[in-house]
Amino acid sequence: MTSSPLLAPSASAATTRRVTDPVVRRLTLMTLAGAVGSGLFLTVSLLWFTHGLGLPPARVGVALTLAGLCGLLAPVPAGRLADHWGGKGMLITLLLVQAVLTASYTVIRGYPLFMVLACLVAVTDRAAATARSTLYATALCPDTRGRTLGFLRAVLNCGIGAGAASGSLVLVFDTRSAYVTAILANAVCFLLAAAALRGVPSAPATAGPRATAEPGVGGRDRSALRDLPYLVVTALNAVINMQFAVLEVGFPLWLVGHTTAPHAFVGPLLICNTAVVVLLQTRTARHARHMPAAARSFRCGGLLIATSCVIAALAAHGGPRLATAVLLTAVLVQSLGEVFYQSGSWTLGYELVPARAAGAYQGVYGLGTATATMAGPALLTAVVMPLGLIGWSALAALFAATALAMPSAARWAQRRRTPDSPLCPPSAADAADPTAEEPPCLSSTTSHAAGPLPHPGGPVRHSVHTATGGTSPWLPSALDPAAATASWSGRAPTVLNRDPAGRAGPPAPTPTPPTPPASRQSTEGQPAPHRDRRAPRSTATPAARAAAGPAGHD
Repeated sequence: MTSSPLLAPSASAATTRRVTDPVVRRLTLMTLAGAVGSGLFLTVSLLWFTHGLGLPPARVGVALTLAGLCGLLAPVPAGRLADHWGGKGMLITLLLVQAVLTASYTVIRGYPLFMVLACLVAVTDRAAATARSTLYATALCPDTRGRTLGFLRAVLNCGIGAGAASGSLVLVFDTRSAYVTAILANAVCFLLAAAALRGVPSAPATAGPRATAEPGVGGRDRSALRDLPYLVVTALNAVINMQFAVLEVGFPLWLVGHTTAPHAFVGPLLICNTAVVVLLQTRTARHARHMPAAARSFRCGGLLIATSCVIAALAAHGGPRLATAVLLTAVLVQSLGEVFYQSGSWTLGYELVPARAAGAYQGVYGLGTATATMAGPALLTAVVMPLGLIGWSALAALFAATALAMPSAARWAQRRRTPDSPLCPPSAADAADPTAEEPPCLSSTTSHAAGPLPHPGGPVRHSVHTATGGTSPWLPSALDPAAATASWSGRAPTVLNRDPAGRAGPPAPTPTPPTPPASRQSTEGQPAPHRDRRAPRSTATPAARAAAGPAGHD
């Protein structure tokens, strides 16, 4: 029985190597601290706003909606500032500001102040997300970024779960001091996250010439908002990103209002999603490190998410056990689609970005994600739920069409991208990982640069016919098996035609060797034809050429 590549035994070893890396270790601490604080705050915040501050739930909803709209204004300018100041310094500053703003929830009084504070918190949260993405673009080597982000996302889910469990204890006590302690603990988590970034470099030590890549086609600066191919990729990613609203809003509302499944099953559904992400996200990210694989991973994930919508719609027909089983299947399918989609989305979002404008492009990418976060719940409650099976089918068709369009959009955006230098060389740990995908620069089909190459015995020229009808440059005989065979047997080398992809075709015509001196006089006594001094050199060994003497010149 063969094991799946997603469950390869070396995956845990690779994860251990990543944790021992000092940069990844500090990013892990930052992610864990922020995730614990977020899980804690999400659990207790609404009860604190309504019970602790005494605000009506409807007015709290209006304030949080307005705050979400204000947050949409933050990613693009935050990305430009991150390019100017650096992602690391800006992220540390924003984490400190978030700590102060979060702690202010415990001392404010009145609805106007609450609304202003909620808007400021949303703006800083979106700006911090853009600065964090910019930091990932500069502090992580592109060749290992996807797997590292997959590992950090698994840590994020674990941290949110731990924070939510801690928040549940606060709800058990249900006292003002317990709520205040929880909110202040969230503020402390922001401080810990900022402290963990002190040892993270602002740029990768092994980035090499990639860091100086030109930001636009032909070396011209190009605004992210005017980069149409990248905007299309961003829009497609935003559509699939609405799957989070499907999981967190759509499935619970569908379970409660349209199926006979027990209402208490909402919690286990979300726990199943968290478990799948934690177990598989790092493994799937290993297989989406480069553009073609990332586009395929995105397409696969989107199609799985579309399938989960159709499965969930079928839960409305059947008894409690059948409905529960159908919804559980839908969540598992969508969770699997989520990890594939996220793995592809990371690579697409980073590899299509000019190096000197990483912040601006990440801001645009984050704007698409934030827009989907705002629009998803409204779409589900206003369109999908009232229409039932038809609504779920339409949503599935939208997800499927988006997933199928992404590979073409990614190829379009990649053609418009400035040619980058080769990827960062893999580290020793990655080179030792047998499950890691082979980088393009190490592929056996990679073409080498043309040009004269030295050889101890002198260059030996072969008439290698290419797919375009030309001949190859000088190649060393020591690197050419056909030339090595000819030097020993005295036969002309048999060279295969090869197309640009490196596939072998029919043998090229073998050049006729020059006539030996003894046969230059014909049988009729006519003189031998004049020797063409421009004919290809003999493939004899250096010793044979030395014995024959130096060739004359015209």
